[in-house]
Amino acid sequence: MMAVSAYEDRSHGNPPYDHQQRASDRIDAECAEVFGAERAKCENEIANSEAENYRSYEDLKAQQQSAKWARWTAILALASAVLTAVGSVLVWQTLGQTVAANRAAQKAIEVTRRIGEAQVRAYVSFGNVKTLISGHAFVITALHFTPVVRNTGQSPAAITGLYSFLDVLDPHEIPTVRFPRGSAETTHTLGADGDYQLVELVLSAADAHTIWRGIKRCYIMGWAEYATVFDEDGQTSTINFCFEVQFRANPLSTRTDQAEHLIRLHARRDYLISPEDEA
Repeated sequence: MMAVSAYEDRSHGNPPYDHQQRASDRIDAECAEVFGAERAKCENEIANSEAENYRSYEDLKAQQQSAKWARWTAILALASAVLTAVGSVLVWQTLGQTVAANRAAQKAIEVTRRIGEAQVRAYVSFGNVKTLISGHAFVITALHFTPVVRNTGQSPAAITGLYSFLDVLDPHEIPTVRFPRGSAETTHTLGADGDYQLVELVLSAADAHTIWRGIKRCYIMGWAEYATVFDEDGQTSTINFCFEVQFRANPLSTRTDQAEHLIRLHARRDYLISPEDEA
């Protein structure tokens, strides 16, 4: 601030006010022709006048200096306010960037967690239906179907519900996957890349003949309820299946040693419903 004041004085170029020298010059000019008491009176009046002028000069100088300080104080206050505002904006932007970076990091962690979970979690599905033809003297007497549930994931799954059945229906009837609670075949832990065979379902040769003739239609259906190691307590998933049993030839006139391609299983996803839909 003292540097500012010095700059102000130099910029205005105000010379110092020497009232004594001015009084002396005025006395020499104005009192030269008077003597005695008159000269003393003249000198006294000039001295008092210059003293008064000097006080006025000092007052004006003080007022000017005060105005200068006030102006620079206002300038510095404005500059400080601007710098404070700029600093606040920068701090706010930095905070916003920090929050955005934290959110991005959390999102990346969540994505990584989900990817890792997807790579190792259990994936349970119905892999296939094993078929077996039994008979006597090359004559087919029954056909056996065994649904297989499979875990293609890399971690075990707890099978909490498992049920399958075979329905022989009239052609106009629509098959329905039933979900009888409490009737699961067993509670089973299905290991990684493991499978489990459900209860064998049997179709008689007589029923197979009516199906081949189109009098009846046959469906193999079932469901499985399971939980993975990543599920919360009580959380489960449900899968179901429906296959229509079809025959390429008359089962009653086909020899057991020639029945390798007799059965055709056609997946009927259009008949599948969920346990919630049935409820």
